[in-house]
Amino acid sequence: MLSSFFINRPKFAIVIAVLITLSGLIALVTLPIAEYPEIAPPQVKRNLLPLEGCCTYRAWLTVF
Repeated sequence: MLSSFFINRPKFAIVIAVLITLSGLIALVTLPIAEYPEIAPPQVKRNLLPLEGCCTYRAWLTVF
């Protein structure tokens, strides 16, 4: 099995983990800002629901 290979060779598993981490850090540094996805701030919507009569309302907040 693949898992027993790495369990029996912990130094090899550490080297592979360090290589994956370093490649991720290099990709993070070299990726241009234009390639990042746009993150929109959350929008808050107020829903007014009648409770008792026409003049009493309870506000419910919905976060998208």
